[in-house]
Amino acid sequence: SRSDVDVDPAVARHYRGSFAAPAFENITYEALKPLLLEGRPFVILDGARGLPMATWTCDFAQSAFPDSRIRQEGGNSDTNDVLMKSDWTSSIKTFRGAEGFPQGAPRNRPFYWDIAKALDDERHRKWGKKPREVVQRILDSSAVPYWLPEQDARSLGHSSEMWFHPQGAGAPAH
Repeated sequence: SRSDVDVDPAVARHYRGSFAAPAFENITYEALKPLLLEGRPFVILDGARGLPMATWTCDFAQSAFPDSRIRQEGGNSDTNDVLMKSDWTSSIKTFRGAEGFPQGAPRNRPFYWDIAKALDDERHRKWGKKPREVVQRILDSSAVPYWLPEQDARSLGHSSEMWFHPQGAGAPAH
């Protein structure tokens, strides 16, 4: 925890006095369950192990889904105004207020792709060409991570989000 931040004592007790996000590998759902129930952020370093999408990179997404649209998170709009096949990986934009972020926190805005919401018909968001075909490919490539209980992988695909993190970018915990 940071000493220069006033924290409600009840909140500090709930988070055991630390706001650090622990990182794990080779973890089980049962071991993660307490953190999930507390709403604590954590990182699973090998979370994509064995998944069909584990090898997907920014370059892969650009070539496989060139006419899809994404957005750079941290702006004032939920419209996907960046074409996937564009040179977005070299776009570095800093979060407003980043100078006040804690040491080690990412300061640059990541890119966000929630194409599965195209099935909800949010046309104003501008999904790009053939969004239903793109969503179908994502559903077909979805699988349940080893650290979650068994369930229908397609249900996970219907709520999928993809975050792309060019150098120095990252999403704030939410």
